[in-house]
Order: sequence, then structure tokens, then C-alpha cells
Amino acid sequence: MVAEQDKYDFLVATDWKPLILKLTAYTLKYMQYKRINLRGIESEDLVGEAIEKVFTDKRKCQFSDEESLFDELKSIIRSIVDNTNKKKANQLRADTKDFHEVGQSDFIENDIDAQELDNAIAKQMRGDPELCLVFKALKEGYKPREVSDEYHIPINKVQNAQKKLRRIAEKLLSERRLNTETNGKKT
Repeated sequence: MVAEQDKYDFLVATDWKPLILKLTAYTLKYMQYKRINLRGIESEDLVGEAIEKVFTDKRKCQFSDEESLFDELKSIIRSIVDNTNKKKANQLRADTKDFHEVGQSDFIENDIDAQELDNAIAKQMRGDPELCLVFKALKEGYKPREVSDEYHIPINKVQNAQKKLRRIAEKLLSERRLNTETNGKKT
């Protein structure tokens, strides 16, 4: 077992930037997989909370290198997400039920639907060239930090653009589901 001071020294010496990016991506994927939407809570917040639990020793964990630290933090994030989801009154549990009852095809049926979503998002972004640039770069697989470095946009603006894009996509998908339900009831 590593001594407390050695643990603290290891945490302080850790290169957190790439680890936080990987943890943020993991958190997003985990929440997508579980069909969890914690409105008002960003994945970055959850990552920060997990790291804080390790630093303050609120969560006892064993790690000897960055890989085992990454695994421990993933476990903490899963716990935080699951516990927060249980507590959140505004969670989207209806989507989870619908997903399991009718299958994934209810959300994005095929590539045509994905293209329609892309077109609708592009239409919503008109007049905001920076948002369009971030959208294009993210679609091409750039990570937020890479977008910031490549296009000389401050990282906080890239992250804000990501949040705005996420809200646009969620709104469009919600409207689409509503239209589908409404049209389905009329026939």
C-alpha cells in the first residue's frame, strides 16, 4: 500500500490535461450508454468531482500509475453519475423506457436521419461562424483542445460552443420525437 504522502505527491505530479480529456470523453460515453441526461451538470463537473474525491480521500482507492488511477477515476465517475441520476428529479427516464421498448431506431433510424440532423443543426448555426467552425472540426474528430490550438479559439469558447451545439441537437431530437409521436397518433 502506498503511503498517504506518496499518494498525494503522485497526484500532484500527474499530467492531468490528457487524463481529464480522457475522463470527460469516458463520462460522455458512459452517460450516452446508460441514456442518462443530467440537465445542468456537465461531464467536466463530474470529472472534477471524481478528482476531488481522490485528492480529499473521500473515496479510498488504490493506484500505482496513471493507468490504474484512470481506472479508479472511471469507477468513481460511474458511481457519481448513477447516484446523481437517482437523485435528479429532472432526469429523462422516459427516453430510457422508450429506448428499451421500441429500440434504438426510434432515435436515429439511419444515415439519412443523421444527415437531416446535421442539416438542421447547420441551419440553426447560421450567422455564427465560430460555432460553425467548431461544429465542423468536432465532426471531423478533433478534440476540443485540438480545435482550440488549430483555430486559435480560447478553450472556454470551444467548450461553450460544444454546450450550445449539444443543446441545439437535443432540442432538434426532442422536436423530432414530438412530431413523430404527434403524427403517429393522427394516423
